Amino acid sequence: MKKFIPVVLICALLAACVPGQDATPSDADMATRVAQILTSMPPSENVLPEVTATLPAVPTVVEITMPPPTATEALATETPTEMPTETPLPVTETPAESPTPDGTLTNTPVPSFTAPATDPRLRLGNPTSTDPMDNADTWGWPLGPSEYTSMDFRDGAMVLAGLTSVSGWRLPITEAFTNQYIEMTVRTGTCTGNDNYGIMLRVPVFREADQGYLFGVSCDGKFNLRKWDGKVLPNGRATTLISWKANPAIVPGANQTNRLGVMVVDSRLIVYANGVQLGEASDSSYPSGYFGVFVDPDQTQNFTVYIDEMSYWTNPTP
Repeated sequence: MKKFIPVVLICALLAACVPGQDATPSDADMATRVAQILTSMPPSENVLPEVTATLPAVPTVVEITMPPPTATEALATETPTEMPTETPLPVTETPAESPTPDGTLTNTPVPSFTAPATDPRLRLGNPTSTDPMDNADTWGWPLGPSEYTSMDFRDGAMVLAGLTSVSGWRLPITEAFTNQYIEMTVRTGTCTGNDNYGIMLRVPVFREADQGYLFGVSCDGKFNLRKWDGKVLPNGRATTLISWKANPAIVPGANQTNRLGVMVVDSRLIVYANGVQLGEASDSSYPSGYFGVFVDPDQTQNFTVYIDEMSYWTNPTP
């Protein structure tokens, strides 16, 4: 555009010359005319278009793994804070299954029980949202295999398999919550010992999913509650809030169904199995966030769980 300005100026100046007047204007007159012409010229049309930045799309898979802490990391973990349950149950460290000569576990009969009146599902009323697990669409679960887990839906259940020997999790596309009760009904596949699965919650950053709490239940009928901080170098840090404990409310063994629940109200984290309160801890590291499911094939290759239904309630009363 600059190449054409001198030509335009010359033409304009020549056009401004009037017969009978001095054909050679003074320097002052020339400067004045140039300024007038530049001022009256229309703005250039070669203006760069405005660029509007857009955020990247939500990833289809949100998954981070949690390797077991090393000896150094275990020493560095915080001292857990545990609170007694309101309705304590007899606790036994004897597993409800006994190994066979080939190392597999066989199921032994587990006494049936009736969920107490304090069962959150009974007293909280209708859930805020329910996913019947007929497909991935209700809450937007990420499908297919990844490096650590595989997720599919068939026969009215989510099929979540662990592909490595460490914990891997998947998060649906929901909003972040502060106070919430989350519950899922899940059946184990072939499993043994400390193969475990459960609910991850209060994940602060959805796109990173490297922090949060994990309430897990093992194949041999134990439960625990951990805080995970994947930002601690070099391998992250797992802090035990409730150590592994057996509880008769948990149905142990392969091909068994349990209803797991975890309630978070402010800094309180209360865990349940089949409507029975198992334990409670207090921690305020992650005050709100997203939730999901995890699987940890600690002993069984491709340990798989089948989640039949998942629901949540917002702002519950403990």
